[in-house]
Amino acid sequence: MPRQLGFGQFFGTRTREHRGDGFTVALMRPDPVREVELHTHETAHLIIHLEGAYLSSAAHAPRVARHPVVVFNPPGTTHRDCYARDADGFRGRFVSIGVDLAHWQQWHAVASTDAWCSALPIVMGAAGRVLRALHQQQDELMESALVELIAVASPAVEGRAHVPSWMARAIELLHDRCTESVSITEVATACGVHPVSLARAFRRHLRATPGDVLRRARLDRACALLSCTDHAISDIAHRCGYTHQSHMNRHFREVLAVTPAMWRRQRTV
Repeated sequence: MPRQLGFGQFFGTRTREHRGDGFTVALMRPDPVREVELHTHETAHLIIHLEGAYLSSAAHAPRVARHPVVVFNPPGTTHRDCYARDADGFRGRFVSIGVDLAHWQQWHAVASTDAWCSALPIVMGAAGRVLRALHQQQDELMESALVELIAVASPAVEGRAHVPSWMARAIELLHDRCTESVSITEVATACGVHPVSLARAFRRHLRATPGDVLRRARLDRACALLSCTDHAISDIAHRCGYTHQSHMNRHFREVLAVTPAMWRRQRTV
């Protein structure tokens, strides 16, 4: 008989954890010596694989995932998803996300009974915001990040998914055009909905405005350029759609509590 895992139960060791109303998110490492046994998850969960060689039976998963991916498993999933063994045992790093049944039904994120895997850039960007929210330990920020991840990654099921199917397209547009001055009306028109409907859906499901998502995408792009390039900070501000470097400085301090220069130094030490 498969082992039964309840809400928030996963194999491995937690190095950081955040528990909210109806969800639990943890940064974890696999047990280095214990093999994962066949098990069933009572509630829905997602795995953000970060490091190592991850093996998953989910649809669209690579034979061995050596790069970051997001894996969703619906309630009642039975599997042996795990990290591959190497000479030093089972090694890896991942984020586990558990959602209780009541909240899963409330969010109506996925009506599919299939497990799936995705590594699309928009999905991984949303996964990165979950990881950042985990470090900031804020319930509202975490819940918004989780619903955004579900909205962009979940396969829409017509008539049953209560997160509108067009929301993934709207979020993708905001990310793609985050360096521009794009209006809500433009995004709504591209998605075939009224601007008021778009704003209401963002507020309901993400607890954020489209402008909030646009600014967050702009911040993510700036963080990536600061970490991976040696461009001048003023140049990065311009490339990311900030009207002035001081605007980007203020945004970094408000959200990350550091300046862009401090962010860059922290990632190059």
